[in-house]
Amino acid sequence: MREQRLHFVANNARFLILPGARRPNLASQILALNLKRLRLDWRFFHGHPILLAETFVDPARFRGARARRGR
Repeated sequence: MREQRLHFVANNARFLILPGARRPNLASQILALNLKRLRLDWRFFHGHPILLAETFVDPARFRGARARRGR
């Protein structure tokens, strides 16, 4: 059953904001814009909607970051 639905899932394994970027909620804003475009492109190229998009940080390659308060 799971394999039958995998074509509805998009995986974004590469998402990096360089350390010098300083803007509140930048990652969320970029992902929101990306999802709007992905939704349209996915339907155009694959002929069906996308139901789930996921992104993650590979801890073996990146440490990730915590939000800083007061900056």
